[in-house]
Amino acid sequence: MARPPKTHPLYLWRKQCGRSLHEIAGLVGCTQPHLSEIENGNNMPSLSLAAKLHDLTGIDIKEFAKEAAQ
Repeated sequence: MARPPKTHPLYLWRKQCGRSLHEIAGLVGCTQPHLSEIENGNNMPSLSLAAKLHDLTGIDIKEFAKEAAQ
């Protein structure tokens, strides 16, 4: 069965910029698997991690909670 397309704003931003999970994880101080879970909607970042991701990407912090709630 095919996977649904990824639509998380972090994933879309990362792909548009040509950056890897590993690179972004290193920049914000988390693990690559944790970042992958966030992109897949299986986990939410802490408020401090969401703030770091916002600072890096410009994605509204509320988007991280919204995506995980779906």
